[in-house]
Amino acid sequence: MATFCGQLCSQTIQSTAGIDRFVQDKDLVNANISISVNDAEDGTLIVGYRPHKVLVPASSLKLLTTLTALKILGEDFKFESLLQYSGEIKADGTLVGDLYFVGSGDPSFGSDRLKGCDSFEQALNKIVDFIKQAGITCIKGEIIIDESIFDSYPVAPSWQWNDLGNYYASGAWGINVNENLYY
Repeated sequence: MATFCGQLCSQTIQSTAGIDRFVQDKDLVNANISISVNDAEDGTLIVGYRPHKVLVPASSLKLLTTLTALKILGEDFKFESLLQYSGEIKADGTLVGDLYFVGSGDPSFGSDRLKGCDSFEQALNKIVDFIKQAGITCIKGEIIIDESIFDSYPVAPSWQWNDLGNYYASGAWGINVNENLYY
């Protein structure tokens, strides 16, 4: 897939004949088709067929998302959620202030079915251990869950509403727990 994309992107598209043949295929007569090939640097449309038509993408688009993430973030990238506090820790272990759990958008938090990930209970135990290591035994303040890393709505308005309760259509939140599944 990566080789194909690299070759495709490095060539100049001089004809839309291939796209024309594809969209006129008799087996696709009832298909909704939209093709948009854009310049990666400036976003201008290079070639397209109904490029502004809004469609629900196929799951195969996840391959491109994964390749892009690997290219930009690298294969050793790890999400890093933060545990922070404001205020003062008194000698008796009382935090006079607020405790913050700042999410990083980690989709694997509390998802032990994913290789190398802690269960939700294990993740909570690690958080408790960090709090204890900081010397905090009591909190006189708020516990604040900060999911503000993303500035947009976690569910695209174009998503089909009847899909939203399913595992494959959970939103991208600043804090995700157990892949946002409900049991």
